[in-house]
Parts: sequence; C-alpha cells; structure tokens
Amino acid sequence: MNLQEASGGLRKLIFRALRAMTGAIPGGRISAFGTGKEKIGKILIVNLDRQPRRLQRTLRELSRFQTSDGTPLTSIASRLPAVDARDGRAIAATADVDSTYRVGNQLYVQPDARLKECFDVEEPIRMTPQEVAIARSHVEAWKAVAAGSHDYVLVLEDDVWFKRGASAAIDRGWGAALQRCRAAGGPRLLYLSYEDAGGTAERVDVCDALFRPKRGLWFLSGYVLSREGAATLLRAMPVVGPVDMWINYRFEELDALALSSPAILQRQDSISGNSYSILPFLARAGIVDASSGLMSPDKSHAGLVLAWTAVGEHEDLAMALSMLWATRPCIRWQRKGDPTARSSKTL
Repeated sequence: MNLQEASGGLRKLIFRALRAMTGAIPGGRISAFGTGKEKIGKILIVNLDRQPRRLQRTLRELSRFQTSDGTPLTSIASRLPAVDARDGRAIAATADVDSTYRVGNQLYVQPDARLKECFDVEEPIRMTPQEVAIARSHVEAWKAVAAGSHDYVLVLEDDVWFKRGASAAIDRGWGAALQRCRAAGGPRLLYLSYEDAGGTAERVDVCDALFRPKRGLWFLSGYVLSREGAATLLRAMPVVGPVDMWINYRFEELDALALSSPAILQRQDSISGNSYSILPFLARAGIVDASSGLMSPDKSHAGLVLAWTAVGEHEDLAMALSMLWATRPCIRWQRKGDPTARSSKTL
C-alpha cells in the first residue's frame, strides 16, 4: 500500500502499526558505534521535558541495534534537554541566535523562481519562537559535543526511526567518510538524516556510500558531529535564521558529508510542534497551494477575522492566521479564559 495515497489519519495508524511490528525485530550491529578510535562513542537525543513519550519511543528504536562491542545503542545514549519555545526567557534575545534572516537565505538552500520574483532577496523574515528554540537546542548540543570526551557524537531529534538497511548504510557511509577525511583528522559533519531541498541539492564527490553537499539539505534530525566540527560551528555563531538553513553556509568549512540516501527518517505519526516563518512568503508566492495540502489565500475577500482558541499543546490557529498574511486583514485574537491576553494587529 502506498502510504502517500492514504488519508492522513490512516497513514499514521498504518505507520504506527508497522513500527510496532518492526520494533520486535533486532536491527543488527552497527560497527560505526562503540568505544575506541574512529568510533561514534555517544548519542545525544534532543528532547523536551514535556515530551517523555517521544524519548521512550526513540530509546526503543535505538535498543534494536548494537554497537561494535555488542551492547545496545541505548548504552551510549543520553538525553539533552531541548529549549522550550513556551519559555519566554529561554528564547529571548541571545548572542547564539540572530532571529532575523532574509528571503535570500531561503533561496540559497532551495532556489525557486516564484519566490525570487515575488520578493526582494533582502526582504527580512522573523523567526518564530519554535525556530529559535530549535536553533538554541542544537547550539546546546554543539556545546556538549565540543566540551565532551568523545571524538564523534550522533545528535538525534526525538521523532526519528531507522529505516530498513540502516545499519549497513551507516557502516558503509562511516567507513567511506573516515577514508576520505583521514588526512584532515577525520570527518567533522556527516548527515545520516536529511531532506533534499526540492531535489535541488548540489552534490559533488559522489560515490555509492555518500556525497559532499555544497548546499540544499533540510533538517537536522540525525547527524554525526566531531568535537572539531562542533568547535567550528560555535566559532561561526550566531546562527542566523532556522538552524538547518544556516548550517548550509557552513558546509565548505566543515567539509560536510551526507549518506547517499538518508538512513534515519522522521516519524510520520508525530505532530510537529514547529511553526515555519517562511510559510506566509511561500503562500504569497503561490508555492504553497492545494497540492501541498494548504490553499493559497483568496485575495479578493479581505476583511475582519475573529478567532478564539484554547491554549493547547499544538496551536494550528497561529499557522492558519499566518497564511492569511497575504490578504492583510485586521486580525484580532483572544485566548480563551484569559481576557487580558488580547491583541490586534494589521498584518
């Protein structure tokens, strides 16, 4: 069955059932992990305090696999508390992250003529609190790697799973990365998980196991980082814009590598807590439309919009309102049960 053809809810149920069945099957030994020289000696799982189920799910996934020493991958895994977007102090102005980026930064990672025609490349975009929190969480991971005792660390977000054949693909890729980078002291950044930016990624030095990206990779859900690589990223801060966008600008100085195809994927049954600052711009450019599940706004009927929402864990209303930015209505909102939390804004 093609999961992409199933409805969203059914697709999630099918995926969850398949993962439950696969979870009982050992994934085998991944020789790239373990103790000793040229081994990935630690796994950091970036996880919010309020998401313990995600952590347990990721640990169950890791428990299917063994290190080169024959111990479960969970034996070298530890949790790194993620920065929470709900904590205003945690995402306040910081020297680590510059929350304003440009349309040109998006175009650098994923060129699109429609976006370029609609906006000047210098058009400023303000990161959402969720994007700031994600960026700061990865910065904390880099600090931990740079200050740690392990030469290589796998940084994982907590909504991932290892696809079929992952152990062999990781071992092939890791072996090829060590061979390529031996003169440089070893690999500094290796993507095990990513998404090609609309098929526009620039790949050089391609072999069966991996390639060297010049630009065009989204996501930071699973990557191996060396202490030297972490130090390089920390020296290059602040992170400007979404972290998976910004790191594309660091590929050359890191001699970044990526598996020929991702061995680690993001789960299809998880609800993303992220809110993307670029979406209103994509909507105005006509890039986000019915084919992606989101309709471009009808600009012929701009008017007053009133909306109420309870403060839930996942607020879809904020994203829906942001999509109306192109119509520039006056939007007023009030949180249910909080008469003081009232605001209005002409977008």
